[in-house]
Amino acid sequence: MKSILQTLIIVFLTINSVFAQETETEIIYFNSDKFELDDDSRKKLEGISEEIKGKAITGIKIKGHTDNNGSLNYNEILSKKRAMTVQSYFLSDGIAKNKISIEYFGEVKPIVLNENDQ
Repeated sequence: MKSILQTLIIVFLTINSVFAQETETEIIYFNSDKFELDDDSRKKLEGISEEIKGKAITGIKIKGHTDNNGSLNYNEILSKKRAMTVQSYFLSDGIAKNKISIEYFGEVKPIVLNENDQ
């Protein structure tokens, strides 16, 4: 189980299939106050990258988030760095830059509320 001190980034993959457009969501965790990938996150991104290469991907949307510890400005910058870290991973693995977009929200658009340790 992930530590409560970890926050996340979400990677949305938009995949064109013959019959319909699908969206897959993957969550990449970062340690609190960090934007470097740990081994688990690298392995997960490696799997996502291989999946991307095997399908007709029309776009990858990376959305960076943080918890509500720290100032609004600090958290926005941290979420941007996290999104850019994931983007850099994909670029270094041969995914075309024109297929990747990033957004970052800091603590403004939480995935879950920071009301308790859970």
